[in-house]
Amino acid sequence: EELANRGERYPFHQPNQLFHSDGDQGYSDVTAQAGPAFALSEVSRALAKGDLDNDGDVDLVQVNNGGPARLLVNSVGSDRHWLGVRLVGGDGTDGEGEMYGARLELIRTGGSPIWRWVRADGSFGASNDARVLYGLGGEDGEVSLAIHWPAGGTRVMRLPALDRYLTFWEGRP
Repeated sequence: EELANRGERYPFHQPNQLFHSDGDQGYSDVTAQAGPAFALSEVSRALAKGDLDNDGDVDLVQVNNGGPARLLVNSVGSDRHWLGVRLVGGDGTDGEGEMYGARLELIRTGGSPIWRWVRADGSFGASNDARVLYGLGGEDGEVSLAIHWPAGGTRVMRLPALDRYLTFWEGRP
């Protein structure tokens, strides 16, 4: 109310924030370490996430009301192991599309499975990269991937190579 009374053009602005997942422990506020874009107070309307530079970490595109769009390139995680997966339906010619609703299970030696869904939703006014990205940190052993297709059926395979994107088509070996 105070900002509106002072005649602020966008009185409902809020400080930008960034949180880091601590797994089952919740989230840590890492805004202070995130760079100058997070020192601003804005009216943000959309946030899209995806690996825009294909280096294995999540980048962000932020759209602001009455302000510039911001490309926030993540350069912190690209020195760690990762695996990216794209799931495609159709015959590879006509009708090809992302397999929204498919579930992926990354099986690690000595660790619990990591589950992900193929999806592109997440923010008002924006759509995310539908590729699934697993951050694996220092893990460099062999992993297995189980793909649970939306129409039924499961495909399981060993993946000896990390730090790359792989594409799998439903119904293809």
